Amino acid sequence: SKLSAKIINKLGTRLMVSNLGRIDIPSQYGELELVDLIPPILVSGNTEKVIELSTFNGKLNFAITHDPNKVPTKVVETIFSRVRNTIVLLSK
Repeated sequence: SKLSAKIINKLGTRLMVSNLGRIDIPSQYGELELVDLIPPILVSGNTEKVIELSTFNGKLNFAITHDPNKVPTKVVETIFSRVRNTIVLLSK
């Protein structure tokens, strides 16, 4: 998607972005309410870092999967902050 491409361009790093986009399902099922959907965690061969995005009920969710043997947690925390900041900037 365009958002995925913008994120990759802004981050300047090799990674995979999975964007499920808007998940258009009801949030109410009788007395039960679905309040959140978390993006699925992907594992992909040689990819060291994966960013998963989805939007449900007007709320953007994202997760980062990484191989701690290849990418230190501190690096992933930095990527997380940069992705969050990039999403905020691109959504304006």
